[in-house]
Amino acid sequence: MRNLIWLNSEVIRIAADGLEVGDIRLRLDVSLRYDSRVEIPETVRKDRLQTGVSCFNACLRKCTPEKSMLFLLDETRMPFFESDFESVLADCFRTSIKVIKMGLLLDGVKGIKGHGFGFTPSGDDFVAGLLIAFHILQKLNLYHYKETIEEVYAAALSENRLAAAMLCYAYQGRVNEKAKQAIQAIFSTDENRIMAGAQNLISIGATSGADFGAGLVFGLSHIKSNER
Repeated sequence: MRNLIWLNSEVIRIAADGLEVGDIRLRLDVSLRYDSRVEIPETVRKDRLQTGVSCFNACLRKCTPEKSMLFLLDETRMPFFESDFESVLADCFRTSIKVIKMGLLLDGVKGIKGHGFGFTPSGDDFVAGLLIAFHILQKLNLYHYKETIEEVYAAALSENRLAAAMLCYAYQGRVNEKAKQAIQAIFSTDENRIMAGAQNLISIGATSGADFGAGLVFGLSHIKSNER
């Protein structure tokens, strides 16, 4: 790779099995390629889903940053939002979650999107976790969420390109490696593995991983099939 003169190559193509630089073809081992799709093992027992989710929720509470979206699942975290801005932001999120629980999913998502801390706002990270939760429930044949995924994605989009890219992948049922490992840990129902997955997830950004985890837990724990 280091011997290639990249700048003198007029044509660079990405192929299914490698990279073409001018007349040179570099083959890549397909087995080493990361698959970002969230896949559910056939051996997973659907009735153990909530056991894993509850354990993951408990693990997140032990290691999550103070000002993450996990406060929506744990009211004892509210005092961490100290400034006037943080207090108003937290109230906005809480109101939106109440709206979702009332069955007005899209209105709640619109109230959450674009708000919060970071390059990908906390609210958008939360919605990404929510979308992945829908994909998981769909794959387990617990609910029919195809239409809901379409609607939530459309409602959540904004002009923030980083957030839009993240939401696009979540809409497709795709996640980064740390998130995928955390999800796989949930289905293992192994407490040590779940804790490791939670700790790994929250290492993403300042609160992004934790915000995603909160949306994932909320979606898997609270959403019902008749919500729109």
